[in-house]
Amino acid sequence: MKATNFRWDVTGTSGVLDALAHPQVTVRLPRRRQPKSPTGSAHDTPAIPAPPGLVERFDRWLFRLRQREQEAYLAGAQNIFELEERMRCLERSVGNSYY
Repeated sequence: MKATNFRWDVTGTSGVLDALAHPQVTVRLPRRRQPKSPTGSAHDTPAIPAPPGLVERFDRWLFRLRQREQEAYLAGAQNIFELEERMRCLERSVGNSYY
């Protein structure tokens, strides 16, 4: 089984070693082709992404709401020790992850 799929312009191991030993010798790999856009030009400006849908906007709104609540809870700490305790409490709570 072949371990690599590299195609070198130099032939054999001796050619690769020679290219590594002499920095002025460059090993050229074949370039990948750019996919063409529907208009035919490969260098058009990137397409503008579609606006988020209703579910995505609702998900972002819930995330921001939860983040604001957590920041307000952490802002209520009186000292660094209480802040650390509140942070541990948030990290260890059930369902603390966003997903």
